[in-house]
Amino acid sequence: MINKLQIEENKVESLKRDKAATENLLQEITDKKDAELATQKEHNMNALTAANEAKARVDSRANDEARTDCYAGLYLYLSNSIENGKPRAPQRSAG
Repeated sequence: MINKLQIEENKVESLKRDKAATENLLQEITDKKDAELATQKEHNMNALTAANEAKARVDSRANDEARTDCYAGLYLYLSNSIENGKPRAPQRSAG
C-alpha cells in the first residue's frame, strides 16, 4: 500500500515537472515570436515610411514639372504678345 502511494506521488511530481517544463517552453516560444513580430513590424513601418517619402518626392516633382510647364506657357504667351504688339488670350486646347 505504501509502495502504491509512493508510486502515485512520483507520478504527480513527474507531471508537475512536465507541466513546468511545458510552460517554460511555451513562454520561450511566445517571447521569441513576440520579438520576431516586433522586428517585422519595425521593418514594415520603415518600408511604409520610405514608400510615403518616395511618393511625396514624386508628387513634388510632378507639381514642379506642372508649374514649369505653366510658366513656360505663360512665357510663350507673353513673348508672342510682345512680338505682335498686342496681348492675346492663350488658346485653350480642346479636351
